Amino acid sequence: MALYAIGDLHLSLSGDKSMEVFGGRWENYVEKIKTGFSGLREDDVCVLCGDIAWGLSLEEAREDFLFLSRLPGRKIILKGNHDYWWSTASKAYQFFAANGIANIDILNNNSYVYGDYAVCGTRGWFYEEERGDAHDKKIMLREIGRLEEGEADVKTIRELTALLKELNQLMKSAAEENGESTVRVQWEEDMEQWSE
Repeated sequence: MALYAIGDLHLSLSGDKSMEVFGGRWENYVEKIKTGFSGLREDDVCVLCGDIAWGLSLEEAREDFLFLSRLPGRKIILKGNHDYWWSTASKAYQFFAANGIANIDILNNNSYVYGDYAVCGTRGWFYEEERGDAHDKKIMLREIGRLEEGEADVKTIRELTALLKELNQLMKSAAEENGESTVRVQWEEDMEQWSE
């Protein structure tokens, strides 16, 4: 049993918003995802860290979720800023059940136990106190609150919150060093295994 994580799949299998228009690493990306997952076993877990599908509704993202469900392993999904299909976890679970999708769980205001670890997460948000507005601060505080809601399974929630704040500072520093106002993160072709 292994734990993996990947983000920014941006699937659009029944839509017209394929990421292949960006070329380079995005060429043939659906096949690359399939190939990356081919090494997973059914008892492995993959956390999908947001920006899963471009559909504006669950129905528009149906083919994307069916594709993911056919891949080996259990999937745990988080909401990304481009997951416009998202409404509520309850509606997503109803949709999954109606479409025979049994190996996708939602990580939202909760956590999952994986061996001796707890998996928790929030929607990422870039926030700079001196330049951010009230809306940015509200979102950042909301996401920290969601992280704290998983406290029942996570004994070191304060450490995780401090890490989130530290990561935010590192992102800001990296952006400043590169002369950018935001940090650019490139999608990697291979999934990274989260090991002990």
